[in-house]
Amino acid sequence: MKKHLALAAALSAYALTCQAATEAVPQLAGTVSASSDRTQTGLWLLPTAEGGAWDMQFPIDPGISVIYSGVALDDVYYVTYANAQYGTVIYLEAYAIETGQPLWTNYMFSAEYLPYDLAYNPKDNHIYGLFSNKTSNGMRLATVSYADNATLVNEIAPLEGDWVALACDAEGQLYGIRSDVDRSGAMPVVLSSSLYKLDRLTGEATLIGETGQKPLVTGSATIDPDSGRMFWTVCPDGTDSYLTEVDLSTGKATRLFGFDASRVVVGMYAPTPEAADEAPAAVTDASVVFPDGGLDGTVTFTAPTTRFDGTPSTGQVDYSITIDGNEVASGTTYYGATESVPVSVSERGSYTYLVRLVNDAGLSPKVEVSGFAGFGTPLAPANVVAAKADGKISVSWDAVTATADGGFINPAAVTYTVTRRPDGVA
Repeated sequence: MKKHLALAAALSAYALTCQAATEAVPQLAGTVSASSDRTQTGLWLLPTAEGGAWDMQFPIDPGISVIYSGVALDDVYYVTYANAQYGTVIYLEAYAIETGQPLWTNYMFSAEYLPYDLAYNPKDNHIYGLFSNKTSNGMRLATVSYADNATLVNEIAPLEGDWVALACDAEGQLYGIRSDVDRSGAMPVVLSSSLYKLDRLTGEATLIGETGQKPLVTGSATIDPDSGRMFWTVCPDGTDSYLTEVDLSTGKATRLFGFDASRVVVGMYAPTPEAADEAPAAVTDASVVFPDGGLDGTVTFTAPTTRFDGTPSTGQVDYSITIDGNEVASGTTYYGATESVPVSVSERGSYTYLVRLVNDAGLSPKVEVSGFAGFGTPLAPANVVAAKADGKISVSWDAVTATADGGFINPAAVTYTVTRRPDGVA
């Protein structure tokens, strides 16, 4: 009887394994950073099966530098590479995904800007990364912003050990893979690696389990938002590289198929449409206003008359307004209707709201609107002129009617101070 039960359990486990092995791999994309056949470095669509086709989207030429990571946000792909030959030089390039057109390049001169893997968090609209610290002797979890062609890294927490991959699921949960490395010999030896949950607010790491992989070269991980499956590119040495699927409940990483010419893939992500076909289309005419320098304002938008695929739609549809992944307002409107939704903040400053509609098919494309709450900082007076007449000096200037930060201003209430130099008399 025990033998029959054991056989039945084994057959059941085998069937489940076969089912997992034959489940289709979704379309993934990533940057080929190195290979044994000098494959063109650039953004590629990866094969979805053993021996499948590679489809290059656009080339990326790092020169003599090494590509470390990349991340896709909206319609832009950001890639980071480094050159240590003449000191630490970090390059960040932005490309239009649709055309491959280079948009801009930043240069940084500190290791603290170097990410080993990046992950976009759809919950709070931030990019998270496994970054080097300033002295290159440790790692840290951080967010990074590429807004306005700048690179702003904000540390969340230092991380112990060697971290090689980062991914984020649709609910905003971060997952990281950490290697156990023996550095006692002439060359580092990877003993094992493990999957962890990472708290996006504190950086606290919670062990899930060992992956069964020994990644010597940093790869990349991503979670397909449609299926919730995690994929990870693994390079145990310079002669092999392959795609794995990581079990988020146990940590085990199962090899799916090898990469041609031992191609090293970093900056991996799952290309997805802005919305499902039957989800609502994006809102239009969105704005946010905080009148008279107050902290209470209004987000206004017009709901579409169609779904994302262009099919006309009528009736009710839900809306959600968020800041940094935190919902601040929600409700129900009608297709084609204009809504004015009250919002409030606790202190003056610039705020960006994300407005989306949702139905049973999913979320609409996101629309961002920004506004300044509170009184702004007046601009400096323009056309300042000092003139001497009859033994006196008069000073004139144009009245200030705008602010440096976009905040509210009442020109009639602006006061001016004229200070004499060098004695400082006002």
